[in-house]
Amino acid sequence: MPFNTLLLTCLHRGTSFSENGKDIRVDPLPDEIFAFFIIDDQSNPKSKVREEFGITGEICDLLVFRALKNNDKKIICLVELKGNNIDKAIDQVMNTYKFFGTKVSQMKLKNAKEILDSITWKAYIRLGGSAPVKIKDEKVEQLNRVFKGKNNFKISRDKNLGNFIRES
Repeated sequence: MPFNTLLLTCLHRGTSFSENGKDIRVDPLPDEIFAFFIIDDQSNPKSKVREEFGITGEICDLLVFRALKNNDKKIICLVELKGNNIDKAIDQVMNTYKFFGTKVSQMKLKNAKEILDSITWKAYIRLGGSAPVKIKDEKVEQLNRVFKGKNNFKISRDKNLGNFIRES
């Protein structure tokens, strides 16, 4: 089962991750539960996500899961740590979403619609460097369409993911 693979080969201890001089973190609030999954097999050679989910092409670095202890709403945030190649980062996030979103929507669960409706998908691209970044309009439109609004994706140099992931 694909989600067993995610848990068994990709679960990361803690709520921070660093790769190639770029890092990301979350400081959980008392009512929050976070799980970081290192899904990219280049960052995590043990990851079997690519094979299990049938993913072709490049994928993002992390899948971050957030839940509240007293609430059914869940957030799945796809995270890419990138230098300055914003187009490539967007493509990686979109490709990852395409495969994960399809798998999640095909799950045969009791109350599947209710469960799927409780999930908000988000995307966060953590940039390095300090040069200004130009994002093509069609890429922004693509992110808006897939992640259903500008509050659900962000391209930033901020290593604190917490504020973004909590935004509704």
